[in-house]
Amino acid sequence: MNRLTLILIAGCLSMNTIEIAKANPDRLAQLPQSPSISSQLQFLNGTWEGTYVCGQGLTRFKLAIAANSTAEIDAVFTFFAHPRNPSVPSGSFRMVGTYTSFNSPEIPGLLELKATTWINRPSGYLTVNLQGNVFTSEKRIIGEVTSSGCSKFDLIKTGI
Repeated sequence: MNRLTLILIAGCLSMNTIEIAKANPDRLAQLPQSPSISSQLQFLNGTWEGTYVCGQGLTRFKLAIAANSTAEIDAVFTFFAHPRNPSVPSGSFRMVGTYTSFNSPEIPGLLELKATTWINRPSGYLTVNLQGNVFTSEKRIIGEVTSSGCSKFDLIKTGI
């Protein structure tokens, strides 16, 4: 898919901008450019902290990501009590997934992670899967916990 097609699909630009780009493809070079895939993967690497909600209620968690390629993302999901929900036990598990870049600074990348194996499993707990949008300018990942009985998550990159 070329950049013009992506712009048309995304609908991020006005029709005047699209018509100008069609008439003068060199103008596309003047549009904001997305960071390279390697720099996007480098940005993903590291520790992210935030919250999510599942059956146990509001829960804090850390996500340690190692992004080797867009098709090879490894992560460790560590959850623990939130001050407003202190009875949540701590636990952790491994995840694997993918990252999709849409090659546009206006469209966030898509991170999809699926749980694999427990590291520390509290009694009665199940793993969760994540699907989120990566906002590099905000240093955030916001998305859905795609497991049953769960809802949204919000992460901020730490140690920058």
